Amino acid sequence: MGSSEGGFEVIRRVTDIPSSRQGSQLPCHIVTVPRNKAFFGRAAILDEISSIFFASGEASEQDEEAREVKTFAICGPGGMGKTQIATEFVYRHRDRFDGIFWIYADTTGKIAESFTQIALKLGLVPADSVDSRDPVVTRDLVKGWLANPMRTADPADEGVADQASWLIVFDNADNPEQLEDFWPLDGPGCALFTSRDPLARHANYLALKGIELDPFELNEGSKFLSELTRKQEDSSDVVKILGGLPLAMTQMAGVIVRRHLTFKEFVKTYSEEESRKELMQLRLDQRRSRSGYEHTLASVWALESLKHGRALLEVLSFLDPDRIQEDILTSHTNVVAVDGFPQSIVAYHRARTELLQCSLITKNAERLQVHRLIQDAVRTKVDKERMKALFSATVALVSSIWPFQEFDWRHGVERWRKCEQLFPHVLSLEQHRSRLQLSCDSFKEDFQFAKLLTDAGWFYHECGRSSDAESIFASAQTIAEKLQSSISEPHGPADDRTQATKDLKALLAEIHHNLGCIGTETNDPSATLQHFQTFNELMMNEIGNGAQGKDKRLAISWNELGNAYMLNGLWEKGEESFKKSMETMQRVDGFQNIDNSFARVNLGLAYWLTDRLQDAIDVLLEGLRHREVLYGPDDRESFMYDSFAADPVLTLLTAIQNRAFPSRARKRQGRARPTP
Repeated sequence: MGSSEGGFEVIRRVTDIPSSRQGSQLPCHIVTVPRNKAFFGRAAILDEISSIFFASGEASEQDEEAREVKTFAICGPGGMGKTQIATEFVYRHRDRFDGIFWIYADTTGKIAESFTQIALKLGLVPADSVDSRDPVVTRDLVKGWLANPMRTADPADEGVADQASWLIVFDNADNPEQLEDFWPLDGPGCALFTSRDPLARHANYLALKGIELDPFELNEGSKFLSELTRKQEDSSDVVKILGGLPLAMTQMAGVIVRRHLTFKEFVKTYSEEESRKELMQLRLDQRRSRSGYEHTLASVWALESLKHGRALLEVLSFLDPDRIQEDILTSHTNVVAVDGFPQSIVAYHRARTELLQCSLITKNAERLQVHRLIQDAVRTKVDKERMKALFSATVALVSSIWPFQEFDWRHGVERWRKCEQLFPHVLSLEQHRSRLQLSCDSFKEDFQFAKLLTDAGWFYHECGRSSDAESIFASAQTIAEKLQSSISEPHGPADDRTQATKDLKALLAEIHHNLGCIGTETNDPSATLQHFQTFNELMMNEIGNGAQGKDKRLAISWNELGNAYMLNGLWEKGEESFKKSMETMQRVDGFQNIDNSFARVNLGLAYWLTDRLQDAIDVLLEGLRHREVLYGPDDRESFMYDSFAADPVLTLLTAIQNRAFPSRARKRQGRARPTP
């Protein structure tokens, strides 16, 4: 059991996990960052981390103290080399840990994805199992293992096997609140953090020990430049100009070598560029400005000299910096209408090579990484019009490979892996849009982004992150409603305006549906009813009570409205809505009885909650007969995918027939049935 200011949490130890999951596959090193072969200096910091993590305990120490996780935080602004120090420590001491886990900690989604991968690699959960797709289950399994990391699952070995040692690195842990659900409360391990927040190194905030990184001093910076450029001349003026910032010095060393400049020539050139274009007056946020980072953004000077990679780097500045899949940039280049963006594989490779040579990006397997400081600097050099064009282009690139899902009875687990990879980029785009007050250049592009946000938010909701998804849907709704007011103005062909209006109403209907589903998950009866009523009204206005074609949305809206009524204790209205859903579904082309499964189950529950037990039994048995006709008597199909599984319905029937629960006691505000 662990405690915090917000309460208590029970963490299962590995001995509480079923034996099939106890086998730990060790050693297990999950480190996605490559070692920097040109790593320089910082020896004192590496030694300090070692002294904390590898201090030998006294025999008289209390057991609880011995089990406390050893923590250390490396703090400092972007470009100071925090991640490089953590990486070097990991590679130097990898043989001392049975488990090493590198986690990008800037978003909850990335942390959850990393914990899932750890659970799979350790063998705590079978691959392709239901549990492996549940981030809460995998998170708790990993936390349980960290608290009691068993080397073996064989009970016969328990007397001789000691516990495994582990190191977990939380990289870019700028928001400690995002770590609350993932914090390893105890265990024989070490946690290393990198963070821009200087408070992270204080015991009452994040880590017990830590350090605030300083820029290289003059002598150390000069040695660093000599190592990078293989030049032995006096480089003190270069170090002063670049403020001793390791990232800026690395970039400018690349420029010096490539252009065959002496240090004096570089100083002269840099000073001229600074004077002419005011490179030192970059408009970053106040936190960076107070720290003087505008005087260390040498990457902007490198940007000015780019021949092939500038537009590519500008697009990269809008994406999540840690895991940029290259297929985003190469699969559908025809959707990008930005001058200079590579339109062929050959052009892309040329641009990428230039950025790699200038130390503006790094490459690991099929992914690119770009430093956040570089992203900030790139965007400050882009005017408003190009900013909008770049934002639109990046939205188009991500949308072109996002696995959109048709609005239906849906739960697309098969697309989750791709969505997990792309979702951080959607979130990054939304953050830039909100902070920079951006919009796209046309109705089509703004609509495309609202549609992307809507589908991405539904993925997040499906994964159990409903509260986070709500803000994404709210952003999509804001964009859609703004577009709706703009197209009411008389401009453009009438047919185009009519289609645009129809598309927007359909998108808003989907958004209200999604927000209603979140209301059911978060137990908000009022909001649920409001959103599902709006969803139903929009569907009635668009489709009506006639023939439905192949469109199931009106039938779905009646079913969801019934759920909302049930959540508010309005049983009769819920029953009426479920019946309308079934009647409407029968008018859909290609109707099968199985299509009414969700509404039928909900109707059975409505009968049960109003003491009509025989009616409930009859309607549920009829559903089982329909299912047996389709799947046979040995039906094992999933309820989520095929709407009406035998096992849960039989369980409900048994409860009704045996009166396992007093029916009146069930009349409480609560959700009648999980919405699909």
